[in-house]
Amino acid sequence: MDHATTGLIPEYSLKVMYNHLTHRFEEGIRISEFWDLWEQADSIRNLIGKMINCSEKEVIYGSSSTQLFNIFSNGISLKSGDNIVTTDSVYPANAYVWLNKKYKGIELRFAKTHYGKVFIDELFSLVDRRTRAVSICMVDNKTGYRHDIKRIGEMCRIYDIPLIVDATQATNAFQIDVKKMNIDFLTTSIYKWLLSPLGLGFAYINKDFSNQLNQNSVGWVGTINRRNNKVKQLRLSNEARRFETGGINFLALFGMAEVINRYLKLTGERIEERIILLVNYLYSRIVELNKIRLYNYYPLQNRSGIVLLYIPRDINITYRKLEKYNIRARIITNKLLRVSLHYMNNKKDVDTLISALKNIENKK
Repeated sequence: MDHATTGLIPEYSLKVMYNHLTHRFEEGIRISEFWDLWEQADSIRNLIGKMINCSEKEVIYGSSSTQLFNIFSNGISLKSGDNIVTTDSVYPANAYVWLNKKYKGIELRFAKTHYGKVFIDELFSLVDRRTRAVSICMVDNKTGYRHDIKRIGEMCRIYDIPLIVDATQATNAFQIDVKKMNIDFLTTSIYKWLLSPLGLGFAYINKDFSNQLNQNSVGWVGTINRRNNKVKQLRLSNEARRFETGGINFLALFGMAEVINRYLKLTGERIEERIILLVNYLYSRIVELNKIRLYNYYPLQNRSGIVLLYIPRDINITYRKLEKYNIRARIITNKLLRVSLHYMNNKKDVDTLISALKNIENKK
């Protein structure tokens, strides 16, 4: 129950990665196979497009959500006095890319969250004529609060500012429609809810917004024809992939493709329903505990696969105690326990958790 930290790798995905790695071990990669790998990578952009409702020409790869986030922060035109609006519970790395520009006179404004929740009117009260973007996580990585991205996107359109979204804690768990949500730039790492290895992420860049970003880094793979580059001539692709700079983690990519294929087969609607059903069941059972309680009770539309529990000071909870009951969850601090449920979890898992917490409360 710790997918918010690192997701499990499914057997069907492992098999594909094992076959790829075995071939690499036994035979290496011929140049013809190398170009085949890139053709497969390009075809997987289409899978991602089906998952989040965009064109494959709007999808790019990178090493992580943070690395991809830097494409936006370094590409958007900023002047001293400009500001970016976010929340005080945004994932730290997403704040750092903006705080790194403080020396240029760029201000990062933090909307106050209330137990993870941010009120949209408070968020936009920080927006003014010098605001250049709203930058937010779709799901708060600690509390699990799921923001109303569609409403935030609508407000961004009214204010005519881009919406930047980190979907790492939401992709493959909740339905994402970048068009309906009015998202201009979306990033995600794949090692959590996308159930894949570290070292790869992808981003969506709205085709109408892409040309507004400055090209601050280039590489041989972002050109019109990566197989036939001319050393004295730079001809960048007119697709989003122009921001890609070099080789990617094919192993992780092919494993992720299997996960996305499963997502499309199961459908995002059914996966989302499954996760919320389990979370609701956990909500209903937490009331049986004497001291441990929910960090905050979120409305149904704001729940995600992450549930944060408050642990009173007189209860000593440790990883060793949880492992005694075969439970893996994240201890944020000695007062907070984060549980994250994916669609392969079941009610029996929740029952096991509640039973364990009852015993821990009673110091068994």
